[in-house]
Amino acid sequence: MTDLNILILNKKDLKKIIIKPNEYIKKAINKLNINRFKFILVVQEKKIVGTLTDGDIRRAYLKYKSIENIKIYQICSKQFKKSIDYDLSKISNILKKNNLNFLPIIDNKNHLLD
Repeated sequence: MTDLNILILNKKDLKKIIIKPNEYIKKAINKLNINRFKFILVVQEKKIVGTLTDGDIRRAYLKYKSIENIKIYQICSKQFKKSIDYDLSKISNILKKNNLNFLPIIDNKNHLLD
């Protein structure tokens, strides 16, 4: 099989890691502090539009100096790896190849599935 630990999140966990793109960074920081996954999915109208990590927030701070009035859509990663397949070996390969800690699973319309 694989040496990676692959975890598929339940609905309760998914709610903890989802944020809307028009929210401010402070809310994202709070979400990062209370979730154990260390990433946030940026979702608008049930479609994933980006991802956000603490590294994105640190880079925003360096760029803007003050991040108090910066919204998520300004700093989230809009080019992110994703999968439309639940095949664990394919997911594992994508994670390893790209040195990723998470991989959103979506449908063909970018709706978040897992």
